[in-house]
Amino acid sequence: MMNTTLLIMAAGIGSRFGTGIKQLEPVDDANHIIIDYSIHDAIEAGFNHVVFIIRKDIEKEFKDVIGDRIASICKSHNVTVDYAFQDISDIPGELPEGRTKPWGTGQAVLAAKNVIDTPFIVINADDYYGKEGFKAVHEYLVNGGKSCMAGFVLKNTLSDNGGVTRGICKMDEDYNLTEVVETKNIVKTAAVAEAEGMAVDVDSLVSMNMWGLTPDFLTTLEEGFKEFFEKEVPGNPLKAEYLIPIFIGELLEHGKISVKVLKTNDTWYQKFKESVFFRKLFLLFFVTSMILFRTLLNRNLWMNPLSKVMGGWGIWETVNGEQKLTTECIENVIMMVPFTSMVIWTFQEKVGSSWKKILWYCGKVAFIFSISIEMLQLFLRLGTFQLSDLFYNTVGGMIGGLMYYGIAKAKKHL
Repeated sequence: MMNTTLLIMAAGIGSRFGTGIKQLEPVDDANHIIIDYSIHDAIEAGFNHVVFIIRKDIEKEFKDVIGDRIASICKSHNVTVDYAFQDISDIPGELPEGRTKPWGTGQAVLAAKNVIDTPFIVINADDYYGKEGFKAVHEYLVNGGKSCMAGFVLKNTLSDNGGVTRGICKMDEDYNLTEVVETKNIVKTAAVAEAEGMAVDVDSLVSMNMWGLTPDFLTTLEEGFKEFFEKEVPGNPLKAEYLIPIFIGELLEHGKISVKVLKTNDTWYQKFKESVFFRKLFLLFFVTSMILFRTLLNRNLWMNPLSKVMGGWGIWETVNGEQKLTTECIENVIMMVPFTSMVIWTFQEKVGSSWKKILWYCGKVAFIFSISIEMLQLFLRLGTFQLSDLFYNTVGGMIGGLMYYGIAKAKKHL
């Protein structure tokens, strides 16, 4: 398996959280921070080396809050951990007098050049990305890709608490990045989004600083930093920043790099792979669809849907004075067995594990579902309303519940 690195930029000053370090703020009751989620998702995707880029002055606090704990977790997954320190004085020139502002994400990544010798992914420490982005970038890198960027759908990245700045991506027909347009103060509106009074396409792909790169890029980045110091810093010595998106944009403009945009969006397929509950719902929907197809969609119109209200109560029926075998009652029982089994499997926590509760719940669900079908058949004239169907469907539903209970008990004893 190819080694790959997760590079986390965590040296930023916590401007949104007063004097605290924003990357270390807990986000749940278990005191997890955003970095916890990113590392979990990255390891799950296949990354086996983690590098934290921090400032030397927050090293102790960082390690106390997350570093030592994460190192232990990573060790159990055969994932190595390293640190790199972003230093304002680590520059190809003299530090301008009065400069206190860090030099930006470009310099942050360069701080890790001595601990990276594998393809790597770069992320911010204080952004939540989700599983899909890590998986997409990892797959691209291990399959020989050189440079890529995870593109997030804008509407999934907007905040309910004010405007955000996003790099809106422009691409060719093959999803090769052509330009990143930095757009500030994008806010949600009733229907869409807007920035400075102009409507913004909420389905646009945007950059959230998740880049997939190779060690060769570090050489290019270092050369660019020297050029930045020669051309940009003299004109703005206190605030000029060397930012990865801007640098990559310049490389794109001069045809010196090709960056593939990997669209990341929580589609039903992604949810199917990641969520057990979603898979259960999907299968329940499938079974339900099959029943509706059998009872409603695959039926001819009946002029008198009340012609057989009592229905058939046995396996024999009289047709034109002759006794004929019919399996309708058996089919009505069997049809509901997988349905209620799937319902209980999907919502078992709400129902409980008592066989009496399961039996009652399944009978009730089967009866309600069956009478809904019968009423639709009546009003849409698709088949006939029959009391026997209600009875046999309910019996089938209860059998399904008991079968689920029996299988669950058997699995516990295996």
